[in-house]
Amino acid sequence: MRPSAKGWIIVSLCALAFSTADAQLIPVMRGAPFQATKTLTINRPGEQYTVSSVAARSSDGSTHEEIPDLRTGTPAYILIADVPGMRRIFLDVKRKLYTVSELTESFLSNAPAPDQLQKRIDGLKTLTATHDSQDGYERTTTPLGFRTQDGFIAFGSRTVYERLPPSSKLTEKIWETWWMPALSLDVEKVGIGADDKPVSTTKFTNIRTKEPDASLFEIPAGYVLLPPPPAP
Repeated sequence: MRPSAKGWIIVSLCALAFSTADAQLIPVMRGAPFQATKTLTINRPGEQYTVSSVAARSSDGSTHEEIPDLRTGTPAYILIADVPGMRRIFLDVKRKLYTVSELTESFLSNAPAPDQLQKRIDGLKTLTATHDSQDGYERTTTPLGFRTQDGFIAFGSRTVYERLPPSSKLTEKIWETWWMPALSLDVEKVGIGADDKPVSTTKFTNIRTKEPDASLFEIPAGYVLLPPPPAP
């Protein structure tokens, strides 16, 4: 069975879209397994929805993230970082197709030891507001301090974009992010609208540091590998 050219184009475009930093929210990191619920909430005029999905990372660093269908809430795509195989796998759930790309060592890190973790936290305590300009962006970032979630410490920051380049696709100019040092994970990211109310929120909850089911990091039976595009 060879997928049609149209099918290849559709999946390839989706893979490209989800290869951005926002697509993979879970860093590939050995020694810090967890499983959680990832919830996306959008509250814009004419566009209100909340969908939840499974997010996980194994001890070897492999990750599993689902991109749900906004109408049904079921997984539309699944992004897997397979560390033992050193590959990224993109699953198109509806079409039962998948693509594979290389995962390089530069993406891998190790969970911090207790003394390293404490140094991270101590360093965060010394942060003050900063202002920077780069690549047409001008922004100010202010620390929000610490809070506890699911038994972990999370550190918050608020970034206000005063100027954006014409090519920017950033719709919200204020973002609040809560980062969990122990898991190296942004457990909450909130885009705030002009009325100072949340417009876009991605949040990880019910974080459990058990070893996830190994099947989350495997290609399910019945999926067909999408071959590289034909030579021009």
